[in-house]
Amino acid sequence: LPSDALRAKARASYRATYVKDVALPRALDDGAHATLASLAVFNAVEVLVALQADPSFLPALFAQLAASPPPGGGWRDGIALLQEMVDTSRHLQAGARGALLARMASLGLYDVMAAALTMEEGKGRGEGGADAADPPLDPDASAALRAKAADVLLSAASHDPAPLREYLLTEGGRRVLDSIVDTALGGGGKGGDAAGDATGAAAAAPPADGAATAPSTAVTPPSPPSSSGLADVAVELLRALLDPETMAASAETAPFLEAFYDRHVGALVAALAGCADDPPPADAP
Repeated sequence: LPSDALRAKARASYRATYVKDVALPRALDDGAHATLASLAVFNAVEVLVALQADPSFLPALFAQLAASPPPGGGWRDGIALLQEMVDTSRHLQAGARGALLARMASLGLYDVMAAALTMEEGKGRGEGGADAADPPLDPDASAALRAKAADVLLSAASHDPAPLREYLLTEGGRRVLDSIVDTALGGGGKGGDAAGDATGAAAAAPPADGAATAPSTAVTPPSPPSSSGLADVAVELLRALLDPETMAASAETAPFLEAFYDRHVGALVAALAGCADDPPPADAP
């Protein structure tokens, strides 16, 4: 952080959250709990507003992410910081939040989150570039990293899904959409290069040459969400992207829907068909 005052506010926010959630959660009454929660939020918002006004902080952060070999510790810390900033932006006014997300997007926010979502354990941006000093990511750490990236995309889409829809129509964005759909269906969530790769939960393993394959009708029902909540976030992200209320006046609607239906609707329908004969949950109405 660029100043001692901001570092002090960040530490105060962390300490208030620690006291509220870890040290004294059962000893605090409702009033004290609400006061500490408000203190943490107000301090976090002040830090975010100051960082947004700093002309050098965000460019330096994204430059550091570009220079750090994923999935090294510094790169993972950068992803976590971006998640905190985007999550805290919910407390800003709509105009300020939109300006912050637009600035981040112009600096490469979606590319960074795409790298995290489509990364395999212990590998870099799809090219095996991990730092030798950092051990390979275990499955839980990899799922947690992808969950952070998906949460950032969900927060951005909840504010305005149009920029993310436009990004998902690009060459790199198609792999992200593949990964989101695959994860929502219970797959590994690493994406693929063709429609067949996005049906990993609904079909056998994709062909070695990456060629597109038709969705299989012999579907295994999706597996339960992982403990990281990645599948739940992926489902909510799809809902935000496909929300008809935000599509009425968007220029990217038709191309996005065409791409989505061409590449993924078969896998979604096949997954639903495979679950049709399952007994309803015990708590179903």
